[in-house]
Amino acid sequence: LDRAIAQKAEIVIFPELAMNSSTETEIQKYLQRKSLQTNDYTLKLIFLGSVWKNESNTCVLISGKGTVLCRNEKKNPFSTMREGKEYFEKLSKRPMKYELLDIKDLGRILYVVCKDGLDDIDQVSFWNEYEVNFEVISSLSPSISYFDRQMSDMVEKYMGIAFVSNSCCERV
Repeated sequence: LDRAIAQKAEIVIFPELAMNSSTETEIQKYLQRKSLQTNDYTLKLIFLGSVWKNESNTCVLISGKGTVLCRNEKKNPFSTMREGKEYFEKLSKRPMKYELLDIKDLGRILYVVCKDGLDDIDQVSFWNEYEVNFEVISSLSPSISYFDRQMSDMVEKYMGIAFVSNSCCERV
């Protein structure tokens, strides 16, 4: 964040599982102090990535001054095959709603975690019915090719903007 502030960034996006249980609070305190200390402070939005807590994988979007603007729980669990057996991310519940955020001159923003950005039915609803035109996906994936295809289709059809912040991982 220091580097982003020094470079006059307005938006910062972190990947999935970038937080731990104290990250959100510590960053909020830091941003509150920093925004008061810096004369030409430009930071507006921080997509904090997600945190795993109580069998929930939740992404958090905060303002440049540390206010929580929205949070969304991951709906679609990660799965992987190891030695012929399939393993799933154990999510305690399947959220039935997402929070969206409207920002003047930027549009309707959706922030989701990883596989939720690949859910065809939800994505069409977001972009078509709810008129999302700015989507951010924080992921932890060995490849972003699926995201690239999915988001390219949505951006082209609905004339929006999509970002994926990925922390690459190797398949084990």
